[in-house]
Amino acid sequence: MRKKDLDNLNVIKTKFDNNIPDIPPSLAENRIKYKILLNTQHRTIPFKPVLNYKPIISAAACFVLILCAVFAVNWYSLNADKVTTFGSYDELNSRITALDKCPPGEYGGHGGPAKTVHQKRDANVEFPAAIKTDGEYIYFADYDTETNINRNKIYICKLENGSNGFVALIDHLAPDMVDEYDDSYEIRDLFVYNNRLAIIMNKYNPMSADKYKRDFNAAVIKIYDITDKSNPFLITEYEQSGEYFESRMIENTLFVSTNYEVATDDTEYTVPRIYQDGESLILSLKDIACFDNVKASQYAVLTSIDVESGNQAENTKAFLGGSPKIYCTKDYIYINEYVEGERFGDPEHDVASAMKINLQNNKISFASAEEIDAYANVKIELGKGTSYAYDIYPIGENYLCIGDDLNTFQNEIILYDKALNVLDSFNFEDMSIMSNLGDFAFDAQRGVCAFAVYKPDEIKRNYGIITVAINDNKITVTNEFMYDGYNPVGCLITSDSVIEVFVDYTKPDDDRIEFKINKY
Repeated sequence: MRKKDLDNLNVIKTKFDNNIPDIPPSLAENRIKYKILLNTQHRTIPFKPVLNYKPIISAAACFVLILCAVFAVNWYSLNADKVTTFGSYDELNSRITALDKCPPGEYGGHGGPAKTVHQKRDANVEFPAAIKTDGEYIYFADYDTETNINRNKIYICKLENGSNGFVALIDHLAPDMVDEYDDSYEIRDLFVYNNRLAIIMNKYNPMSADKYKRDFNAAVIKIYDITDKSNPFLITEYEQSGEYFESRMIENTLFVSTNYEVATDDTEYTVPRIYQDGESLILSLKDIACFDNVKASQYAVLTSIDVESGNQAENTKAFLGGSPKIYCTKDYIYINEYVEGERFGDPEHDVASAMKINLQNNKISFASAEEIDAYANVKIELGKGTSYAYDIYPIGENYLCIGDDLNTFQNEIILYDKALNVLDSFNFEDMSIMSNLGDFAFDAQRGVCAFAVYKPDEIKRNYGIITVAINDNKITVTNEFMYDGYNPVGCLITSDSVIEVFVDYTKPDDDRIEFKINKY
């Protein structure tokens, strides 16, 4: 190379070296590290060679203009199944800031009459309960209201009639509440799958929520190995943002739904969190969807856990503007939009929008109008007025209504057809259903029900079980089992028996549980 050419090359190199552009903020080291941790997927713009066909380009341009005119009013119809997500956490936080904040813990209890078919079940989906059995052992989740210490316990007993069958106790499931700013824990539900026991608790602290203006509710999920029933041990523990609301089990997969209310603009608390064994697992943006008409800063949060391995089955999902009420089939989970008034049990209007998760490929999309009508808008009005509270349960081609007349304080069972014509009814008259204990056992496949009931006399209440069969559009009381003694905490149905469980808190733990097994 000639010296002159080398000098020219050095001049060009010097100009390049002296004019190195600044690194854009999006490529800064800390931003790249943050995006890697959050598993952020970058947009890619594919390069396509330019086609030099002017007539084709002109025609395409005209076609685009026509499309723009057609869809200018409703562009969204081009992609009706695509849910709204967020391009960045900054974008998500900006949306949260613009929404109405939720006072902490406002979801709370639901008042007024129940008007929804809330027991519409898929045969492949298991519902939670405080009492479960595998046919050989019984598992009972107890929240001890008699003490402030070690309140949450699991009793494992062998089903032996005439004996309490005590096998093991799982206690100290949560820290005790020492002062007003400590968290309180309440055991709610459990599931049993093979040699796994899943326990779900609600963690809350209204004092802290009010003090710090943020939600302090969380669902705590513990998975135990119960291969040796006498020596269960903890496999893993999860904590999920929001108040525990519902759970379901499909084979070995546990689904837990919570309601996370964002009460602050502090970005540390605007995105729900999931922890496994104390380690924070950050929700990816691709797993956060947003309803189009969202007004309040609340999420429905859904976690799925493989109870056999103890690991998440799929990433935790969060739905901004969603309701924690879920409907689950073996193929889909449906999440409704939150409807104003829902917190108090009386929504102002029907659900207009819902999303669904395809459990086969983990994809989120909008539910169709037919699906919304089938799974969300299933209110049934009986025309009995606001002083009549009732729950509706599908049973075959009919509906079973369990009613409570708030004026007469009487319970009744009514069998309706799908046109709400009364087929048969039964009035409990001298007894009452203990409906608040979750002790209504129901086997829709066989048309068998069991109700924990009590009969008052001049001295005390007598407790027991009424079993009912529903066949040929008739309600038949098949058995009445009454006992002297303390209150029952629940009952359940097996293939040939109904089991009622009692707790005597005056006795030590290994002698506290008693159950009655009755053939029906």
